[in-house]
Amino acid sequence: MANCATRIMCFLFLFLGFVVLSSADDCSVDWSSENPDDWTKTAVCPYGQDLVIKCGTTISSVSKVSPSDYYNCPAVPYPPTTTTKRVEDGQVVFSDLPFDALSYFIPAGIDQYWCSQGMKAMVHVLPPDAAL
Repeated sequence: MANCATRIMCFLFLFLGFVVLSSADDCSVDWSSENPDDWTKTAVCPYGQDLVIKCGTTISSVSKVSPSDYYNCPAVPYPPTTTTKRVEDGQVVFSDLPFDALSYFIPAGIDQYWCSQGMKAMVHVLPPDAAL
């Protein structure tokens, strides 16, 4: 009987591990192929994850959510900034853009938009013909 209970416990741990690993991909979204008629999408990037957005889309804004939504962080863990900068391999880093930030078109490849540690980011995507 103990052997059966051990097998059940092992199965539950494996299942829970699979669920946790599967949910780790929540920040990877291909907006160019997912429901192409609806170009307003929102993604929430959990603690310590990267948000990966496919090429061919226009980012209209990346914004920080309210301080009450931070996880184990001070209310304002990072100074606000409206700058973007290029890093190696064609990636673009948005550290903390305001809601009304200008659009940014991803010209090629798959770029990563980094959520500062402990921060959520909200991303709105416009259709390709709205690109700058």
